[in-house]
Amino acid sequence: MTGPGFHVGELAVQERAGVRESAARLARLLDPADLDGGLRRFLALQRFAALTALGVDGLLWNSPLVGPAGFLAGHGSELTVAALPRAGDPLVSLAAGAEIGLVDIDLPARRCSGQRHGQLA
Repeated sequence: MTGPGFHVGELAVQERAGVRESAARLARLLDPADLDGGLRRFLALQRFAALTALGVDGLLWNSPLVGPAGFLAGHGSELTVAALPRAGDPLVSLAAGAEIGLVDIDLPARRCSGQRHGQLA
């Protein structure tokens, strides 16, 4: 995943809610994070993430991604995810270049290190 900013689904929701200008002030918070150091170690321990993207049907979907510790690996501003949505999931056939969002969640600790926005490579 690479690339900063809100993805098209988020922009559409902001427009419908009439808050796009207000939300634009927050866009810089979505700049690529440095995934090294402590964040890299946190990501390496996670077993769950939620993927968000527009499906081929044009609808916005959230799909669970699960894997063993280490299925999320961060280096610099690049996040590697070694998991796919399950067969039949609306996001299983996303093409390279698709705009995506991802939230990594430590479910037992109820902790999240934040959202990642970018493009599927």
